Amino acid sequence: MVNPVIYVTRGEMPDEFEVKRREWYKAKHSTDVVGVGFWSARGYRCQTKPRNFNIYELPSADILSSDAYMNMRKADTFSPTVMKTFEYISAAIYTQVSVEDAQGNPLENVPSVRGPVLVMLNFDTEESEDKIRSWFEDDVVKSHRNTNGVRTFRLWEQRAAHPLFPPKEPRWCAAVEWAQDPGETKKRLYDAATSSKVKLTNVRPDIATKWYGLVREDIFEAAG
Repeated sequence: MVNPVIYVTRGEMPDEFEVKRREWYKAKHSTDVVGVGFWSARGYRCQTKPRNFNIYELPSADILSSDAYMNMRKADTFSPTVMKTFEYISAAIYTQVSVEDAQGNPLENVPSVRGPVLVMLNFDTEESEDKIRSWFEDDVVKSHRNTNGVRTFRLWEQRAAHPLFPPKEPRWCAAVEWAQDPGETKKRLYDAATSSKVKLTNVRPDIATKWYGLVREDIFEAAG
């Protein structure tokens, strides 16, 4: 199985429009994008602005430039209403640099992001990939390993840009996927940002809670 590309959109809109947006996302948008080749579509709500957080898994970033995707966007008559309502919107395409299970073992067949909670640390840095990987292992994975509720550890890097939206988010994201609310243990990831081993800038911690998910089970079940 191809390691899925992670595609994240973030946005902020007035609360009174959020109900309509969620109805559209569940009834139309999520099924539309899966219909043109996305492997999953999930809606989350972040604790900090921008609060709207959607995460998709793709076989390749090329799908975002495909005729099928562009035609789907044009055919959705409600989508322009959603876009105009956003006070802030961004799109980020991430390569999954490292994905490990709860014990810190590398996963060859990368599972879908199923956890209801993602604790994330977004950041920029001028450090090398090797140093970031080492920091991730020592300060993120080891401090959470075998903790009750942890599902996966994920390190993502933006290596491609969306064809329509310039990137606004930090280049890197370290995410711990949880099966439940992590409570006070969420501070472990925040503490990793102050590690003396690497210099991180533009650090943005966040917690996202899932409210909806649609996934191609045939894709991920086939991966084992």
